[in-house]
Amino acid sequence: MPPEIENSGVVPKLEILMLIDMPDLVTIGFEGGIILERIELLILNNCPLLVNIMPSSVSLDHLTSLEVVNCGRLKMLMSLSAAKGLVQLNSMKVIKCDSMEEIVENENG
Repeated sequence: MPPEIENSGVVPKLEILMLIDMPDLVTIGFEGGIILERIELLILNNCPLLVNIMPSSVSLDHLTSLEVVNCGRLKMLMSLSAAKGLVQLNSMKVIKCDSMEEIVENENG
C-alpha cells in the first residue's frame, strides 16, 4: 500500500460510503482511486454544493449501488471512462438534482 494512503487514516477495504447532510461539501476528492477500490454502495444525500463526484481516474469496479439525492449543483454524474468501469452496477438513483444535465458525460464534452 502506498505510504500516503497508509498514513492518511483511510480504510482501503471500505465497502459502504454514505455522505449525508453535508451542506459545504463541494468535491469528494476521489482522485487517488485506491480509497474507493472496494466500494459497493455509495450514497450522496443532501450535498447541495457538490459539483464533482467521479473524475475519470477513479475506478469503481465493485460498485453495485449508487444513490444521489438533492445535490443541486451537480451537472454531470460521471465521465464516460468512469461509467465504463461500473461493470457491477445494479442500481442507480438520481433524485432531486435540479442542475443535472447528463448522467454520463457526452464524449464531445
